[in-house]
Amino acid sequence: MRASAVFLSSFIISIQAAAFNNPEDELRRSAACLEQSKVSSESIKNLQIGNFDDDERLKEYLFCVSKNAGYQDPAGHLQHEMIRLRFKGGRYSDDTINEVLQQCGHQKDTPQETAFQFMKCAYQNAFPRNYK
Repeated sequence: MRASAVFLSSFIISIQAAAFNNPEDELRRSAACLEQSKVSSESIKNLQIGNFDDDERLKEYLFCVSKNAGYQDPAGHLQHEMIRLRFKGGRYSDDTINEVLQQCGHQKDTPQETAFQFMKCAYQNAFPRNYK
């Protein structure tokens, strides 16, 4: 469970960091997403331990982070090539990235739901295998 919590925290941070060139931008934009979404600290704490609350504010926060990282365009469409590029620059193999996109890279009814389901799916089904 501890490895899962570490993974999720690093996963969310890597998504945020992928879009920014320096830590100050990362902190500023992350704070902006927190402020814009008005997500509760409890939902963020739950997210850090791998619990994805079915909360509209959390979904808004994840969409903001995803959009800032370039994983979704402003209309909410997943940007598969940008996801591939960002994750390839990290610690993930091509096979893992392809698996994540195949399992998790599907549009949902709203941009927020797409971001939420993508993050949840990637966390639960694909990336943790790299940490076992």
